Amino acid sequence: MKIKPFILTLAVLTAITFSACDSSKQNSQTSENTSSIAISEPKEGTFDIEYVRKQINIKGQAFEIPMALKDLPEGWTWKEHENSHYSADGSGLAYIYYKDKEMFIAGLENYFDGEKDNGSIYNLTIETNDCSIDGLFPIKSTKQDVTDKYGEPTEITKSGYYSYGTTNNDDKFAGRINEQRIIICFDESSKITSISITYADLSKEKY
Repeated sequence: MKIKPFILTLAVLTAITFSACDSSKQNSQTSENTSSIAISEPKEGTFDIEYVRKQINIKGQAFEIPMALKDLPEGWTWKEHENSHYSADGSGLAYIYYKDKEMFIAGLENYFDGEKDNGSIYNLTIETNDCSIDGLFPIKSTKQDVTDKYGEPTEITKSGYYSYGTTNNDDKFAGRINEQRIIICFDESSKITSISITYADLSKEKY
């Protein structure tokens, strides 16, 4: 199964979000200075997005968000997704590769024609057990593992998935997810089916 983000338009965002959770019941820019700050591991039972966003492992390769396309480490490359298109708010999609192997599909912000390398990866979703976020693995880890690590969620949706982090309402800035959070979906046996992580530039929030 491919790794997919929650992104682009609000309609697509909603469809992908609920699809990632519901399908499991039937069988996802900050400055360079901020990125470089060392964050200590939070105590058990607490959630810290500043720590979690740096604890991403994709098929054995460490990753963190946000990450400008022009700043991808050696061995990493990208290609614009066919469903990506010019958006007034700078949102887009890209395939991300490591040594020519597709690793995930990224949600982008600050992605504009003429300067696409400045686009920033701020959203991705993992759905396979060779990927993890902060030590939580789809298919392997459970709802109990999640609450042991982070405590009770910030929000539990009607579909039963857990959200930790900000809840700013996506519709405040159409086309991008205006959040800094993770969303974790479960199957009927309480196993994780997908984890989506988002780290948007909240300075772009509209009031």
